[in-house]
Amino acid sequence: MAVRGDQGAGNIYSDDFQNATLDATYWPNTNTPGTSSISIVGAGTGQAVCRLSMPADQDYFHPNSSVWIEQTGIANESFVLEAWFDVPAIHTENGVQLGIGIYEATRTAGYFDVSCYTTGTSLFVELKDEATTVGSDAAFTVTSTLGLRLQFDHESGGTDSDSVTGFYNDDSGGWTQVGNAVTGVARTIEAIRVYGGRYTPAGAYDVDIDWVWDTSAPITAEDALPSTGRRVMVIS
Repeated sequence: MAVRGDQGAGNIYSDDFQNATLDATYWPNTNTPGTSSISIVGAGTGQAVCRLSMPADQDYFHPNSSVWIEQTGIANESFVLEAWFDVPAIHTENGVQLGIGIYEATRTAGYFDVSCYTTGTSLFVELKDEATTVGSDAAFTVTSTLGLRLQFDHESGGTDSDSVTGFYNDDSGGWTQVGNAVTGVARTIEAIRVYGGRYTPAGAYDVDIDWVWDTSAPITAEDALPSTGRRVMVIS
């Protein structure tokens, strides 16, 4: 097993957020518009999370209005990005957004994300190729933690295409695929992002990120972990 700060495929740092502050070496870019904030809660206790605190109107699908942390300098190679969130009973909330994404340099084009959002008591997960939904799932519940995964398969060669596959892991105990996108062109991935949002009419909400890693370098996280069955790794 890796340790916090090790890099897996794609130069992605593993982090379980046990430092007292968000490490700028791993996460050089952040976004906290308005009265939103990013903090580490429980550092050194074995129960640490990176908390994205959001008022309403932090809609992720409006540029720069969401809260996020970002790693840069990602290598243009195959990797599997995974993040786990502590979001108890998120399916009972309204207007929550959270997700993970991989991006080319512009951040406004050439990106994929797998996102979770709630409407009333319904919870949805979507895989998007830029603004186009290429896969989705709904009508599941989350009472404790939620895992999201993006598998990026980079094909070398000038005429080959990259592809991305999205997954989520809820209280049912395993990974569920929500879609696959083939780009038709070779991507030049530069960054990964973990984000949260909150849209009206709902009020403020905290999204807690338990850990982030590439599955080729999973860490022995200091936090309390989900059961073994819910942490099945896919190594690529």
